Amino acid sequence: MSLKLHPVIQKDIEEICKTLGSKLSQFEGMDILITGAGGMLARYLVYTLLYANDFLFTKKCKLHLVVRNSKILFGKRQDIEYIYVNIAEETLPSIDADYIIHAASKAAPKIYTKHMLDTLNTNIKGLYTVLDSVSKNTKSILYFSSGEIYGNPPKDTRLTEEYLGITDHLNERSCYVEGKKTGETICMNYFREKKFPIKIARIFHTFGPCLNLDDGRVFSDFIHDGLQHKNITIKGNKNIKRAFLYIQDATIMFFLLLLSSKNGEVYNIANDKNVVSVDQLAEIVRDEFNTHFEKKLHIEYQTENRNVYVHAPDTVIPDVSRFKKVFGYAPKISVKQAFRRTIASFFQ
Repeated sequence: MSLKLHPVIQKDIEEICKTLGSKLSQFEGMDILITGAGGMLARYLVYTLLYANDFLFTKKCKLHLVVRNSKILFGKRQDIEYIYVNIAEETLPSIDADYIIHAASKAAPKIYTKHMLDTLNTNIKGLYTVLDSVSKNTKSILYFSSGEIYGNPPKDTRLTEEYLGITDHLNERSCYVEGKKTGETICMNYFREKKFPIKIARIFHTFGPCLNLDDGRVFSDFIHDGLQHKNITIKGNKNIKRAFLYIQDATIMFFLLLLSSKNGEVYNIANDKNVVSVDQLAEIVRDEFNTHFEKKLHIEYQTENRNVYVHAPDTVIPDVSRFKKVFGYAPKISVKQAFRRTIASFFQ
């Protein structure tokens, strides 16, 4: 049965495949292990590979999808094996994977600060579980790290991959931040000592269709407000700035990195052209929803101080020049286009 997708997602996947072109053929007939397959980032990777199986590949690849719950997220298909395990506590079945993508992790402060130990264990024990499954035939491993590892940089600092950052290993966000930093250390040592073909993606604020609207992140909150026909509510500092990356661009960047020979290297995954404040973001979301609804939405301000954001930096400016230079690709989707597509994906 061919994959059935929302028209917005379908268009995204088609554009991803068109951009990657013949590079996608490297996955033909391959076994691909993906952890955290139910998350937004991994889901687009899965959609792309399933689309390629349905319409592009002569010999289908086999997807081994690691998820915690028993939902059949992508339908029952012969090219999918669902693996229902908690990699922080259980081992993986024997899989001779050609490609491995380790995307399992809680990424939203609202969620990981409520599940600190599980977040730590998934990012550290879970990574060891994945690395234990690497075989001599494994061609490439992609580890999902985070731009959070840069900590709270001085104002207007452009975050290059060489910037070490300063992080507080004792605050409530450290389960995620230090877990990801430790994960990077583990990856680099496995690369140096065992010659594992590992690449590290430091991912900044990324969103799109399949977003969890209850995860408490600002873009999720704003879209959730709009879908409930509520005014867009800013809670806290309206001047905080972030760089927002659309999932289509992120997916292309993930695949380019995974399929490269750049082992033992780290790359920022972000859109440095989409740096906007929370206030500007609210205006973009409000304006987009007002094209859908007769009753116009407005922006409201609350002085609520949400604890999970107390130690969040005011401004994050990622530098993506290394990725652009090495891979010749720069993210193309603007913030306005990204929210237009994301919001449209929640309408039938």
